[in-house]
Amino acid sequence: SDASLLAGTTPGGRIFAVDGRTGASRPFAKLPAEHVWALLSDAKGGRTYAATGIPGQVFVIDAKGKERLLWDSGDKHVMALASGGKGVLLAGTADQAILYRIHPDGRAEALHDFEANEIRAIARVSGATYLAVNAFDRPSEAPAPPVPGAQPGKGTKLPAGPAPASGAQPRAAQVKSHAAVYRLDDDGGIEEVLALADGYFTALLAGPGGQVYAASGTQGKIH
Repeated sequence: SDASLLAGTTPGGRIFAVDGRTGASRPFAKLPAEHVWALLSDAKGGRTYAATGIPGQVFVIDAKGKERLLWDSGDKHVMALASGGKGVLLAGTADQAILYRIHPDGRAEALHDFEANEIRAIARVSGATYLAVNAFDRPSEAPAPPVPGAQPGKGTKLPAGPAPASGAQPRAAQVKSHAAVYRLDDDGGIEEVLALADGYFTALLAGPGGQVYAASGTQGKIH
């Protein structure tokens, strides 16, 4: 409400408020997590939602910077957040790459389980949800063990290795990756609309006229 920009950090799980006029920053909140992957502002309600990693949780933060746990995914990271309307949130996780719908009271249900490592970004466009989904392969390494304390559901995949966005930041030469953008209609239909044979997506943005922009890593392209 004061025209500040909120910025989340990794590692450290801190959020800073940056003055939109002067660029000066101040500490805003410290979350009990290693990474802050996504922030979503609810200006009407005076709240900010934060998606974190290690552990993969979603917090509600008031205007004074006081946090409250809204939802625990049981996964390692919650990478992406978007508004689903009427106080509902959409959240994408890693390393299981599951899309969840989170209700204001903290209840959640899984909407789709992808055969990948992470849902990196979510964008809503009139009746449909677009999702940037990444998969990473390290043929020379054995699959990583399950995250301690996690309770994988049916169809859960074990991660093949750390994803660039999910911690270790390996370079393209170190890890083989492929990615896709999917459109999930509100009636449940799903379609792959864009794929990368080698690369990964880092962000999605809903543009005017129903367009969606997708940013990709390794080559720094916008689609």
